Amino acid sequence: MSNIDQTIQARTTYCESAEFGGTEERKKLEKKLLMKIDLRMSILYILNYIDRNNAGAARLKGFEEDLKLQGQEFATLLSILYVGYIPMQVPSNMLLNKIGKPSIYLPVGMAIWGTISILTGITHNFVGALTRFFLGFVEAAFYPGALFLLSKWYKKDEIGLHTAMLTCGSIISNGFVALSFNAYFPTLTATLGYSETITLWLCAPPWVLTARSVICRDRWVRDCDFDASVGSEQTSDLDRFINAFSQLGNVVGSYIWDKFWGPLYARSYGICIATSGVAIIVVLFFRWHLARLNRKMEQEQEQSGDEKDVGRSGFRYVL
Repeated sequence: MSNIDQTIQARTTYCESAEFGGTEERKKLEKKLLMKIDLRMSILYILNYIDRNNAGAARLKGFEEDLKLQGQEFATLLSILYVGYIPMQVPSNMLLNKIGKPSIYLPVGMAIWGTISILTGITHNFVGALTRFFLGFVEAAFYPGALFLLSKWYKKDEIGLHTAMLTCGSIISNGFVALSFNAYFPTLTATLGYSETITLWLCAPPWVLTARSVICRDRWVRDCDFDASVGSEQTSDLDRFINAFSQLGNVVGSYIWDKFWGPLYARSYGICIATSGVAIIVVLFFRWHLARLNRKMEQEQEQSGDEKDVGRSGFRYVL
């Protein structure tokens, strides 16, 4: 950048800051504005998560009896929401990138899912409650939209922390609405013999500590998950695809906590342990694969001795 360009940029920055009462005053206003964004988006995410997962808490107060559910119908009502939620993740993100106006896209989606939630509350049978499919279909727009909005306000080195704060919305909702194990945590805790109120309160502590962990743990751990939110449109779409694929566990998981397997739920825990083991194996294999690619690039660089391709010679996968 030339001296003239630097001077112009400095004067422009000074003029912009002067409009807000100086540089320090501008920083205070920016901080106040960003705090409002974080707070409001987190609250909206709490409401979004409650709408998706409140069936678990309702089960303790006669949800199945009121709708006359039998067999696996309760599990089906849980999973049907994600049948609508999953396929809409990627198209929703692509549509938002095309529109480019989260200020319109998100409120419209919220109004629609709020209406569907109200209509779901007046159902009286299993067939009527299957409208949760449309609830998931509409709510899929929020999380990609929230990440898109944050990526427009924060720099790359800031997005990890603030997306973690957004994610705390869903974690906190777990604590206060007693949601876990795909809405089966209240059912498991109820086997301890306490009242419904005590049961729901016993579900809260793990999620309060989890929220603290998300905020306080090392920054690079948060960035591993949220880095794609500030990348290219293709990278963002890929990130949404991965997020949608991960939700498949919610569809299957609804059926592994069968009440006939209680109160110990040994089979259910066995399935969870087995899937966690598979996940660990996949991660280790992926790390081995990336390490092998790094060694291959180093060997090719040593053999060619070509230092012209600076980007290629300096690139390595982060392990």
